[in-house]
Amino acid sequence: MEKIKYLLVLIVFLIAGCGSSKNEDEKVLLFAGYSAAREAFKKVIPVFEVDWFEKTGQRVQVKQSYSSSGTQSRAIVAGFEADVAALAVEVDIERLVQEKLVLNKWKKNWGGMVTKSAVVFVVRQGNPLEIKQWSDLLNEGVELLMPNPKTSGGAQWNVLSAYGAALKGKVSGYATTSEGGKDFLKDLIAQVTVMDKGARESIINYEFGAGNVAVTYESEALVGREKGETYEVVVPSSSVIVENPVAVVDVYADKHGVRSIADGFVQFLFSEKAQRLFAETGFRPVRPEVENEFKNQFPFIPDYWQISYLGSWDKVMKGFFGTNGVYTLAVEEVRNK
Repeated sequence: MEKIKYLLVLIVFLIAGCGSSKNEDEKVLLFAGYSAAREAFKKVIPVFEVDWFEKTGQRVQVKQSYSSSGTQSRAIVAGFEADVAALAVEVDIERLVQEKLVLNKWKKNWGGMVTKSAVVFVVRQGNPLEIKQWSDLLNEGVELLMPNPKTSGGAQWNVLSAYGAALKGKVSGYATTSEGGKDFLKDLIAQVTVMDKGARESIINYEFGAGNVAVTYESEALVGREKGETYEVVVPSSSVIVENPVAVVDVYADKHGVRSIADGFVQFLFSEKAQRLFAETGFRPVRPEVENEFKNQFPFIPDYWQISYLGSWDKVMKGFFGTNGVYTLAVEEVRNK
């Protein structure tokens, strides 16, 4: 049943007419992206297609599929033959490494991380609940939206950022200990009224009127503002550095005969041209020169910290989202109250 569930991603992809090219001289690259990056890649991909043709004389069409990061990763393992995967968290790429679909060399460019972001709060116009910091999310009357960490990489970043902020003493009223971090998570979870499967679905739900505060990627919030949404974005003083990985799915790229295109596409994503496009769609660039170019677009975050503060990804996933993980137990305690 689990395999069938994730193969549905591929079935929908094929029904939409994304399995082949009508032009025999045109190569097709299958791309799997996490839902929150949809707007950015829809802007970047057409530029790559033109750039590739100008450099090589070869026409390529990048067929795109978007879903929550965990769903995409599992679908690829189950048989969705994506040539390139851009996901929300490193562990979703590492799942493909463990299944020998992606080779270990995927981190050779900029550590494999193609974009950065931060965890922010989206509030209604005028910020009527006066949300400024993490502790304000517990105020009376807050109806919180956060996606589900079991399916959403964005949600995992949210949880880790909240816990880390408490541990670092950035959440008033909570001890700077693992127990204090867990207590804050429990109180935060109790405020959540809607838990969607992905970050994109969560912010869309918010835009349609659900809740009054959403915890989300900075990039998601900025894209919404760009599209005319009137909500406001609150950047807390403490946030984990959200890093989003990309990798060639080596086995499938070789199988489909598009290895050079897949490598070229990933390389292009790290170029100044692509990094500027990512910045224009709300993502913080990984190239320092482009980051400096857009420094006025992104607020300074005093406590902007690496995930390594909480340990390796393997340790974090087991320690927070495993059977006896901090988040897992916090959810159980809230439900059993």
